[in-house]
Amino acid sequence: MEWKFLWAPGTFFYGSGIVRQPLSLLNMKDGLIGHWGQSGAFAFHHPETGLYFTGTVNQAIGQSAAVHRIARIIRHYKKTQSPT
Repeated sequence: MEWKFLWAPGTFFYGSGIVRQPLSLLNMKDGLIGHWGQSGAFAFHHPETGLYFTGTVNQAIGQSAAVHRIARIIRHYKKTQSPT
């Protein structure tokens, strides 16, 4: 699949009607696969962990709050899944 890099309305890659949303500017290759709805609804999959995320921020802007929360959940999940 060919991904087109977009700066606006946020930093992400778009292709075939879905988004590849990086979780960090330092790691643009990994992240979430899914879609942002026009009013802040979202559905994403994180292939590395197998986690799925759905929800809404109930506003046309505010996706960054959802991405930050999702990134926190993924970091916590990875920490708890690491062998001790």
